[in-house]
Amino acid sequence: MSSNHRQDSHILPGIPKLPARCAAIVMPLLLSVLMSAIVSLVSTLKAAGLAPDLLPRWIGPGACPG
Repeated sequence: MSSNHRQDSHILPGIPKLPARCAAIVMPLLLSVLMSAIVSLVSTLKAAGLAPDLLPRWIGPGACPG
């Protein structure tokens, strides 16, 4: 294998790229997660305002359910 091929098949050293056939599942999943995060951030901002504890309020319920 050439050095260029090895670099092209990895995102970072030791982390291979996903196969192209996974793109139809992975990309919509990532976009859904991103969109949900943005909507929940806007909702938290509207409810709590721009408070110093915004980050814990926003991430708290999702990170520690129950």
